[in-house]
Amino acid sequence: MIRIGLHCLVAIVLFSLYDDTIGKEDGCILLDEQGKLPSYMFTRDLSSLRREDLTAKNVSFLFFNLLFLMFAALMPTVLTFPTEIKVFLNEHRNGWYSTCSYYWAKTITELLIQLPLPYFYCLFMYWSTKQFGLNQLDEALPWSTVPSRFREFAFICIMASFIAQGMGFLIGALFTTNFNISIFVATIVMLFNFLFSGFFVKIKDMGDASLITNLSFIRFSFESIMLSIYGFDRCDMYKTMDMNEILKMKNINVNQTEISTELASYNQMKAQTGHLMEMFPVENKVVQAVLYRFEIGDSDFNLDIYGLFAHLLLWRLLTYAVLFIKANPSTPFSNLFLRLSKFQELTLKFIKWFCVVQIVVLQLESLSLLFN
Repeated sequence: MIRIGLHCLVAIVLFSLYDDTIGKEDGCILLDEQGKLPSYMFTRDLSSLRREDLTAKNVSFLFFNLLFLMFAALMPTVLTFPTEIKVFLNEHRNGWYSTCSYYWAKTITELLIQLPLPYFYCLFMYWSTKQFGLNQLDEALPWSTVPSRFREFAFICIMASFIAQGMGFLIGALFTTNFNISIFVATIVMLFNFLFSGFFVKIKDMGDASLITNLSFIRFSFESIMLSIYGFDRCDMYKTMDMNEILKMKNINVNQTEISTELASYNQMKAQTGHLMEMFPVENKVVQAVLYRFEIGDSDFNLDIYGLFAHLLLWRLLTYAVLFIKANPSTPFSNLFLRLSKFQELTLKFIKWFCVVQIVVLQLESLSLLFN
């Protein structure tokens, strides 16, 4: 019930913060024959600037939804799973069931919560912000065969929540003796996942550290969500349209003479910016600005989905291995957990002293500000 109430509360808050206009802007911008913004694009009115702000706001909105769904799946698991493991170990010693049967039963039971909650949450937020690709009921039904961007979006969010829950299972299984350590570790791990997601710093700007982004399942989740919303020829509607019609649709009022002198044919632009055309979905002098900003293309979608499945299997298998070792003390790796318990005690002492030092430093800084 707490999870249901949390999802409803966050959905209501986001509904009050974001209106139904952020999902309507397609993020398509016009280019000249050199693949650059034409000069008349710099003389736009305030309404066009606001549309660009809506696109950036929508990207932040989608990223926050991803953040919430993962923390909503991670934190309850980290808090409750250590207690359940203690009961499991006692019952396993009595020979009631095996590790495999317990883990399968736990996973199937969690499906009853982890499937409907993120799905209905995504459905409400997708509909309330008028995201692209939800025009009829068949596009929202999970069993429908009609192609739907919403189902791709919901599938990715559910996958991300399952991965976060698997991470919570592993952290809870490792740190069964202390809740404080498990919460601290879970928060740090998630923060690093968000840091290397490509949202704050582009992956290509990270240099050698870009390899670490493969360890962040949030990177694959975020990229696939951006592609499901803005990719796959969303700007295709402009392909056969006249440039004047495009400008009229996007409410850009410019001098007609300036348009005729600056806009060249599509073939000429393709010849001059061929690499750009192959990397990003560009049609008829129009580029998808969101995908261009994050430097991703439609071809990355399948790789992102494979990455999500790999992370899902990784965290689930690691959790099963830890449970199996803990339930069978005779295994060669059982001594590792004895050392881990000592490490937890030392880590807890470090965190306590670190918090005390931080509080003292903050108090001294506040006193120095008062006397200065």
